[in-house]
Amino acid sequence: MKSIEELRETRAALLEEVMAIRDTATAETRDISEEETKTSGEKLDEVEKLDAMIAAEERANRHLKPVMEQRQAAPAEDAEARHARPKDAESEEKTYRPDMLPGSGAKEERGFLRDIFNVRSGDRGAAERLERNRREAIEFHGPNVPAEYRDMANAGTTGGEFVPPLYLGELWTEPMAGGRPLADALPHLPLPSTGVNISIPAWSSGASVAARSDAGAVSETDGVTAEVTHTVNEVAGMLDVGRILVMRSDPSFEIVAGRQLRRQYDSYLDTQLIAGSGTAPQHRGIRNVSGVNTVAYTDGSPTAAELWPKFYAGISAIESNRDSSANLIVMHPRRSAWVASQLSSTFPLVQLGSLNQAGGQQDMGFAFNIAGLRVVADKNIGILYGAGTNEDEIYVLASEDFYLMEGPLMARVHDDVGSGTGTIRFAIFAFSAFLSKRYPKGATVISGTGLVTPAF
Repeated sequence: MKSIEELRETRAALLEEVMAIRDTATAETRDISEEETKTSGEKLDEVEKLDAMIAAEERANRHLKPVMEQRQAAPAEDAEARHARPKDAESEEKTYRPDMLPGSGAKEERGFLRDIFNVRSGDRGAAERLERNRREAIEFHGPNVPAEYRDMANAGTTGGEFVPPLYLGELWTEPMAGGRPLADALPHLPLPSTGVNISIPAWSSGASVAARSDAGAVSETDGVTAEVTHTVNEVAGMLDVGRILVMRSDPSFEIVAGRQLRRQYDSYLDTQLIAGSGTAPQHRGIRNVSGVNTVAYTDGSPTAAELWPKFYAGISAIESNRDSSANLIVMHPRRSAWVASQLSSTFPLVQLGSLNQAGGQQDMGFAFNIAGLRVVADKNIGILYGAGTNEDEIYVLASEDFYLMEGPLMARVHDDVGSGTGTIRFAIFAFSAFLSKRYPKGATVISGTGLVTPAF
């Protein structure tokens, strides 16, 4: 089976072929022939099939990722066997891996947070590993958590559960976090290394063309420009942890703390992209961008069949007002599952497999394709909107109009602030900017009483 990268390359090649057909007709100043139209249609059909395959692979990867992580964090007695398995070149080159954490039983144990702590005592080996890891992680873009403070020590409910022999470490649990579905679905740009604002020139109005008779005046309208500014914001969090917990935890506390900070960062950043106020230090989320398209779905007894035209209204608004094409529909998982559960007459609106009598597809209980647009299920969408505080919203997007600029996730360890109590402080932070105001009409917000808590 082809990888996601190969599927995307095939998709891009097909689109280039379609563009070549159109470019040829344009260069020859003629309409596209019937045969060319047929060929283009067949290639675009293949593109739509590839879109569905890519979406399915991405969804499978999201569901399989926790399983893979759980396998990587398997009990220590399996560490030697895992270490002996063939690994790909990339994993062999990584400085820090879950199967090499302190307490894993690996021949060469090493831990990221422990090295950060040890380098303060002059450990040259730790310093070299951290520098090597820094180079490996230059292209890593991670999540953010709002500035929160948690004190953890060697006691129940504050971290002591990770010190053996209380119970098996592989059974540790973690709080729910919404992940970053929208953040991962949007296009990314590198965050500049300096500056607190991202300013983008904008063409507000002006420029004109008109038919001209021989020797007549050429149409002229002076252009008017403006500037759209987005703020670079920081999201940060930290944990104060007892030294005994750091040095003697099993599983290694760095994988527990690091995973939690990362998960919380992901969820918080994604929430900002949806509903951030735009007032520093928050990004301006899509629902708070001035001038977006809006579609109301008002219904006392909502059904997916009645909601369906609203998707197309949102798509049409983007095409009409932005002169661009929508490619994403973002909705809460409860809404996606509800849409997938609905029936029209005797067949589902969203079907599995080929589309015989449907306008979309579903898999694993959720809609993932509606009207040919990829559906992103995002639990960070609010569900307390509306007068009854029980409504969610749906966002139809031309994703190319919304860029996320995200810097690498930074980590710091400080043992001086809590030296009097043997406490070590772990801190993370990252900078990012969300370019949400470039083209407001690239988004449609669907809202209303038809999107109250769904009944199944």
